[in-house]
Amino acid sequence: MMMAERWSEIGDLVNILKLKSDFTPSGPGGLSLVSSIGFSLFLVLPWINSPGLNLEFLFVDAANHLFSQESHHKLDNYFFNQANPLGTAFLARLSQELLPFLSSLTAARLQSVLGLLLVVVSGWWGFRGSRGSNRVFSFWVGVVTLNPLVIVTSTRVSADLLPSALVFAAFVIADNACRKPSLIGMAAVPSLLIVGATLKYNAIYFLGSLVPLSISKRQSQCGVTSRQRLTSLASGVFLGSAILTILLVWQALAYGVVFLDSDLRMRHGLQLGTPVENIARATKYIAYLSLLLIPITVLYLPDLLKKRTLLYLTALVVPPLFLLANSKDPTGGELDFGAFIGRVPLVGSALLLVGCLFAPSMLLTLRYQTAHGRKLNLIAFTAFPLLVMAVARPAQRYLIPLVLILSYSILSTTSVTRLKYRLTVPLLLLLFLVHKHCWGIKMQRHWLQIGWRSG
Repeated sequence: MMMAERWSEIGDLVNILKLKSDFTPSGPGGLSLVSSIGFSLFLVLPWINSPGLNLEFLFVDAANHLFSQESHHKLDNYFFNQANPLGTAFLARLSQELLPFLSSLTAARLQSVLGLLLVVVSGWWGFRGSRGSNRVFSFWVGVVTLNPLVIVTSTRVSADLLPSALVFAAFVIADNACRKPSLIGMAAVPSLLIVGATLKYNAIYFLGSLVPLSISKRQSQCGVTSRQRLTSLASGVFLGSAILTILLVWQALAYGVVFLDSDLRMRHGLQLGTPVENIARATKYIAYLSLLLIPITVLYLPDLLKKRTLLYLTALVVPPLFLLANSKDPTGGELDFGAFIGRVPLVGSALLLVGCLFAPSMLLTLRYQTAHGRKLNLIAFTAFPLLVMAVARPAQRYLIPLVLILSYSILSTTSVTRLKYRLTVPLLLLLFLVHKHCWGIKMQRHWLQIGWRSG
């Protein structure tokens, strides 16, 4: 009898350890994944051999001299201009060694393409249990891959898309673990986030997501004890921290830089201004985020307009939001529309106003479309990073993981009917954003040369 109970306990533990996601027959299958990957590659591969732009040469030059005798001198330029560890340069060097028939620049760009593919695969895994998920997933892939920020960074060497993809993968796993607990999944979340910090330190901002995983009542109801939960999270933190520590120690011993160059530490560290300045920076992030999510928010606008809540919220929130978002940031940064639209301030203000007008719709959509059991996880992955970003040097590129997370959170509960009959308007708006926005393909050369200074 005791032996039978022991085998039963072992069976329960194996089920808990499995990294599961809800699965329904209507979920996207292998063909949907393959077609989405093909669509993503179709968008980015034509640009993979284009001439180098802006600060791409820093990553390539660092990769070329990473282990050479003159590496210390050569990498001084990298640390002087980049507020990131050497993880991106290391991956670029690895690509060069594995694919010697490609140019150094092309091989280095493959990690950004890998980041885009990781986004698609993570989304596919997460969408498998959503309603009408096959069509909704395909629409989500189109919205994400055509997003101006994603489409620019996926074709260049930068420390942006791959760490954002790791953060998004961690979110999808955490979102699924809150509904169907998995010890491996809970360990994977902190590991992915801390490993993402080897490419870009900003990934650390998302470690607040461990809070809902550590206190979730759903996990206790499914047989996961507090000890198992905390042990799993701690093991993930240990594994990720070990990898990050090895990189930082090697970086410090070889090049004398632990985290940042002293000059960059002044520019990219905490920028604690007045409360009004910090609030203004946070509202500007919200306005830009709302602008980028218009193609999704507009799906729900007809229903939201029937409720007085939206009208009251818009009248109450938009005027102060616009005044704060349109104010000049004393720290500088890159939270603007680039040099092209910067020459016509009224155009930038008009775009910000559009973002502010859609901000209440975005917030209400998130409230109504996010299931109650998933809201704490969503808040942990969005609100805390925004608070940290509000007291640091601002840049639009930092919104990439939030765009991925929020678009997934909204669309993963969208019905096929709603998507089927309201598809034309958001796609037209998306094409408008891509064409007119200074982040679009036609403007990416100008934007990267002028707007991407460092970080």
